[in-house]
Amino acid sequence: MTPPTGRWILVWLPAAVLAAGLLATGLVSWLIKQQLDNNSRELFEDQHLELAEEIQSAINQRLNLLNMVASAMQPGINRQQMFNQQSGLLLRRFPDVLTLDRIATVPATERSFVEQQLSSENNQYITFGAWHADGETVTAANDDDYQVVVQVAERMPTAITLGLVVNTVPHWRQPLETALLHEKTSATAQTYLQRNGSQQTSVRLFRACPQIAPDQPREIVSLALSPQNLIQDIVPGNISDDMQATVFDLDQHLKLPLFASSKIEHPLPGLAIRSALSVADREWILTSTPNSNLIYGESRRIRELIWLIGAAGSLLMAALAWWLGKRIRFEMAARAEVRKHLSTARRTNENARIEKDALKRALNDSEQRSRDLVELAGGFIADLDEAGRFGYISPQILALIGQPPGSLTQHLITEVVIAADQERLRQALAECRRDKQLTRIDLILQHTDNYPVPVTLRIKPLIDTLNGYAGFRLSGISRPGQPEEPL
Repeated sequence: MTPPTGRWILVWLPAAVLAAGLLATGLVSWLIKQQLDNNSRELFEDQHLELAEEIQSAINQRLNLLNMVASAMQPGINRQQMFNQQSGLLLRRFPDVLTLDRIATVPATERSFVEQQLSSENNQYITFGAWHADGETVTAANDDDYQVVVQVAERMPTAITLGLVVNTVPHWRQPLETALLHEKTSATAQTYLQRNGSQQTSVRLFRACPQIAPDQPREIVSLALSPQNLIQDIVPGNISDDMQATVFDLDQHLKLPLFASSKIEHPLPGLAIRSALSVADREWILTSTPNSNLIYGESRRIRELIWLIGAAGSLLMAALAWWLGKRIRFEMAARAEVRKHLSTARRTNENARIEKDALKRALNDSEQRSRDLVELAGGFIADLDEAGRFGYISPQILALIGQPPGSLTQHLITEVVIAADQERLRQALAECRRDKQLTRIDLILQHTDNYPVPVTLRIKPLIDTLNGYAGFRLSGISRPGQPEEPL
């Protein structure tokens, strides 16, 4: 298999590492975005539900206190005094409660008396008033009886509803009837009222009081609260700045809201959450709308950080891959160079081996030729050390003097020479060593069967380049029947 080289390892490998890093970063970023966005939606939903619970709890408190005030109006007590006591407590406790009214049914025969009494008690001229469509009140027309506000408890001494004939307000009639017939608290839509020089926009709650006598009509206690003030005190601590809360009356959802918090930038209406709020027999709708920062802000910041780290890491890994590619190319080039040198060296060694084998064969052939010549001549060859002891001896020595080569190794050559020629041999060895030239000598060797063997020795000195003289090499040829020749 061919290893990757060139453009692939220096370009495509770092590019693949960079692409893989960016893809992994994108996948991690997407997964984290999904998780964080879900967490943000859950947090937003929790805030909405908590706000709805707080508002509903506040509404229930007002309803319970209204029931308490109505229940306190028992027969046989001073209702005017009891109303003042109960309403005073309620007004001090809840700033969003604007007024509490006591509504009684007045026959036509008592209208003048009641009007005079109300004017006297409040130091201003008061007549029975009827609500008009523009919010103003006009003097009520004559009728058989009147459901009129006969007592008012409010924060400012304006008595805006005092003397108002309540059944002249069209969208109060049904709640009034419900409160009387079904003995439960009923509520109105938000109503604008202008009378006695004052203005009021409020939601009314009606609750019937216990009946004084079977033949007498029941009185009603009315509570006017400001939805804006009620919810305004709850919202700031329960929603973030990236969330808008809006409350509508379910039957008036196309009109102005009862409450709306500060507007937000980049709202997401598609993620708005709605909850129903029960106000007696009416329903309000609480709508919470997040902006993009609340839902996507955290994930956006985290994703930016992830992309920053992922891109930097991917670039670093790509740079590392490029550097490793450079190192791999360098190592591969170095190995290729080594392989080239090894190949050259192998060829050189192979040539040297072939030459050596040829030389060895030639040397062996030469040596064998020399031995054959010596053997054909009836002689032998041997190596001597500096002292004249045998080292190597050719096998022909056995046929010549009857001794095998092994028995002569490390023995002096003079031991196989007759006594008369031993001195001459020593002189010949000394001359060969001194002149460093080939020396020839004729002498007689002693056979093991005690007969003389005439031979001609040719002695050559062995020279060591380091130590100089290293011994002798000689050849001996038999010369049977020949007289001794002088040197």
